[in-house]
Amino acid sequence: MSSLSVKDLTSFNFESIKNEDLPRVLASLRNSFYVDEVLNSLLGTSEDRMRDLDKVVTSAVAEGHSLMATEKTSNRVSDFYFHFSLCS
Repeated sequence: MSSLSVKDLTSFNFESIKNEDLPRVLASLRNSFYVDEVLNSLLGTSEDRMRDLDKVVTSAVAEGHSLMATEKTSNRVSDFYFHFSLCS
């Protein structure tokens, strides 16, 4: 298993996800995570299921504690961290 070095991390920008970032974050999730997510693999990926996941992600982003990593050279979304509150 390989690990990232500090030098590797300098290739990325790390920032809070803002509402204006949602379209590209959701597109990245739909193209990668949603199709590989365990329940979707078992039950099958559907547009309804992806819309439900989009709502959960949008809610987490609205809380203001979610982060994304973008590649400096391409500005492509590479990874994300979503913080979900357990209580409203």
